[in-house]
Amino acid sequence: MSRRVVITGLGVLSGAGANVEEFQRNITAGVCCLSPITDPRAAHFKSRYAGLLTKTAAAALEPLPELARFDRHVQMAMAPAL
Repeated sequence: MSRRVVITGLGVLSGAGANVEEFQRNITAGVCCLSPITDPRAAHFKSRYAGLLTKTAAAALEPLPELARFDRHVQMAMAPAL
């Protein structure tokens, strides 16, 4: 039995971009999207670099008041879908 899948839209929120166009442009251009981790809450991790959200990407969460009641990781998962 075959299953069909329909993709109705794409969204992305990452260190490489806050939307599909910016993400694709940075990835295809080979832009390094890693930066030093500065948050003291991550001091116990061995890794010192991560694909952190830029201010532009983080700003994508601000106009979405319906996400305010969720934890940050849930907000970042849901924001591209809205």
